[in-house]
Amino acid sequence: DDMLWCLLQAAAPALVLPPPVMSLGIGSVAGAAGAFVVYPLDLIKTRLQSSAGAALYSNGLDAAADVWANEGPLGLYRGVGTQLVGVAPEKTLKLFVNDAVRGAPVWGAAVPLHGEVLAGFLAGLCQVVVTNPLEITKVRLQLQPSASVFDVLRDLGFRGLYGGAGATALRDSTFSACLFPLFAHAKPLVAAWLGPDADSIAYASFIAGAIAATPAALIATPADVVKTRLQQGRGALAECVAEPEAQPEVQPQLVAASVAAFDGGAGRAAGPSVGWAPPAPREASAAVGSVREAAADILREEGVATFWDGSVERVLRSAPQFGVTLAVYDALRVACVEHGWLPGGS
Repeated sequence: DDMLWCLLQAAAPALVLPPPVMSLGIGSVAGAAGAFVVYPLDLIKTRLQSSAGAALYSNGLDAAADVWANEGPLGLYRGVGTQLVGVAPEKTLKLFVNDAVRGAPVWGAAVPLHGEVLAGFLAGLCQVVVTNPLEITKVRLQLQPSASVFDVLRDLGFRGLYGGAGATALRDSTFSACLFPLFAHAKPLVAAWLGPDADSIAYASFIAGAIAATPAALIATPADVVKTRLQQGRGALAECVAEPEAQPEVQPQLVAASVAAFDGGAGRAAGPSVGWAPPAPREASAAVGSVREAAADILREEGVATFWDGSVERVLRSAPQFGVTLAVYDALRVACVEHGWLPGGS
């Protein structure tokens, strides 16, 4: 660590960039670090929330075991490249807008609670421009083991990249409106509890970020389920990871579960996991329906409990992800302020 800072100090003249550029840079690094650590939980969450996954899997452990058995450990990181490409602009824009709104002169010396909520809401809303194309691509890759990025992009087209954008906006704005105010108030409390030690800054940011992300993730889960259903594609049957002849004993059950999921069959497939059934066909690739229609379909055909599918995995993912993201962001920002690369202030 000391050697790294010595190198950074020696290169300081070359590293001095305009404050907005520095903020964008540290936001990118922080976002990528947080996303990579918890990506397998994101993949499992998406599969649980899809219509076929709702019929095939009873819980996250069942889904994880099935991915491991049929796709190997690297299957848990399917689509991570898209996530890492997208997380930099997404988290950068989110953190930048939140900081900009909080720092607006209209608030005066202290930002009121409604100003904090507004800053978080606008941060989540603005990021959808970047988030949605990457989200729908990531969801398709997570649910279609045989598809490549180029397959997904070709099938979606430019307009298709913004399928389900309304649900994405609802999820992201709700999440951020809850996350940032909670983080702002939890951090000083955690820091006071940990003590004045300089090393406690990063720990306080991590713990406060995890605390803030937990209720935020829960509140935004129904919108996330609707988003997944809108972006997965419709009209799918089964596409087993193994060839049909390689698994003749599981193929009928797999097809039945997938058909039941598409036709609105409620309940979970009984017995052990039988292999992943991707829910999106090539010929019906664009997101179909509105947020209201999708939510009404889920409520009518599967019940209110379905809106909370993947909630445990979402919390387990979001808490450490945003803990890491906000801790890294705060640590880098403090370091940049100390070295004169960024102006002081909150």
